[in-house]
Amino acid sequence: MEEKKVEGTLSRVDPFQLPIFLYNDAINNEQCEALVKLCEKQEYISSVNASEEVAKMWTGISKDKTLLHGIPDMKQHFELLIQDISTQLLKQVTQGFEIKSSWTTKTEKGQTSKMHMHKNYYLSAILYLQDDNEIILQCPWWDKGNFLFPIYEQTPYTCNSSMIHPPKNSLLIMPSWMLHEIPEWKKEEDRYSIAMNIHPVGEYGTDTSYIEIPSKVTLQTESNRWNNKEGG
Repeated sequence: MEEKKVEGTLSRVDPFQLPIFLYNDAINNEQCEALVKLCEKQEYISSVNASEEVAKMWTGISKDKTLLHGIPDMKQHFELLIQDISTQLLKQVTQGFEIKSSWTTKTEKGQTSKMHMHKNYYLSAILYLQDDNEIILQCPWWDKGNFLFPIYEQTPYTCNSSMIHPPKNSLLIMPSWMLHEIPEWKKEEDRYSIAMNIHPVGEYGTDTSYIEIPSKVTLQTESNRWNNKEGG
């Protein structure tokens, strides 16, 4: 008996896309080497609030949470990159973005991080300073599905998380609400990266959602102006 075939062409409809971007060669090797040395000089605390013994299992984060404020040219470089993404890819009308917080992470052999997100921000980014990087992103609509089937092969349609492998010198950009974690680091050398949180500044929104967030530069200018008036 002849096997019946389904006629027609099947294509995937993808009306919604997540704003997750990988910017390759965000820095050069010379800048990367200098940043690794900066990471090595940082003082670290555990990313998990636990006993000292338990805390050793988890990635460390630097006490300095405004690291890139000390490298203003690089900070501005990344802020302009986010502005370009907003304007050219997301087609948004924005007045600028500012990195409000940034810190280094240190993951030693055998350590990992918990699944987490970065609240109170619009976008977050991670700058990778060596090879063999891995980060796990959790599917944001996994919990919205009502059916679960056994599968014979994993696909993007059925997985609840996905492993990303950002190369050295690259910048991974994603929504701050995206749950993510560092899987167990298996190399002898320490793994370093620089994380940053980004917020829109200036005027944005429409109608009842309108808001104005002054940049730090604006705040400092206004403060200096006020101080000059006080000094008379």
